[in-house]
Amino acid sequence: MGAELRILQPKQKDREDSFWYDGDIAQLGKYVLVAVGEIRIILYEADGSTERYDDQKARDEALSRGYTDKDINNESIVAEWLNNNWFEVVATDGSYGYANCGDVTEDYDSGIDLLKEVFEQKGKDGEIDGSA
Repeated sequence: MGAELRILQPKQKDREDSFWYDGDIAQLGKYVLVAVGEIRIILYEADGSTERYDDQKARDEALSRGYTDKDINNESIVAEWLNNNWFEVVATDGSYGYANCGDVTEDYDSGIDLLKEVFEQKGKDGEIDGSA
């Protein structure tokens, strides 16, 4: 019996960038797609000043303004990206938590594809980073 893809955080309409996500996204067998990394972004305010937002506060502020992917990549809205997060695949490792599997990506669909690829390559033999 094959493993089933479990979506833990559904893709948001017009929001594929990893910026919009945090934590566990999807699971296939013992492999989990996660959004990790710190977000530090400086947004323009209505009066032309700038304000720095971090992590969940950055997502919350962008959502409250109705922003989508096109907005967070618009230089007239985002003054500066200081840090951004990403998607990566990790393997659950019992009491040890997670073991990193390597590659990273920055958009939701590519992350799901990466999860499937890692499962196909490593899931059959139970290897993580080449070790049993």
